[in-house]
Amino acid sequence: IEDLTQALAGNLCRCTGYRPIVDGCRTFCQEANCCRSNGGTNCCLNGETNPDQPEDEKPQLFDKEELLPLDPTQELIFPPELILMAQTSKPQTLRFYGERMTWVSPVSLEELVQIRTRYPGAPLVMGNTNIGPDIKFKGV
Repeated sequence: IEDLTQALAGNLCRCTGYRPIVDGCRTFCQEANCCRSNGGTNCCLNGETNPDQPEDEKPQLFDKEELLPLDPTQELIFPPELILMAQTSKPQTLRFYGERMTWVSPVSLEELVQIRTRYPGAPLVMGNTNIGPDIKFKGV
């Protein structure tokens, strides 16, 4: 978890921050209180910890007991509902109209090319991490 936290340091997710992302990764990480990092004989893969090493003093946003342990013998499954939704629904272009701008979310490369041809000066937004604040605060 520390490696993940350090890698994300200085970055900002404008939606939720990175804390929910980091907390969600805990199921897949071996905690610092593990035999591999502390030289003990207990192993985190057996659900054991080293009693001599204190638990990290971090605020608890969830109960670790409620998380299902990762079973390394099982393949991770993509949610079937999302697969079914992608297979059965026909993608539709989304358009949002405002006083100062129009947002379009095309569903094909061909449609994107048509939009760029019609509006060559329009910014291309993917993720909205920089252009959103620029538009809101700088009037770009």
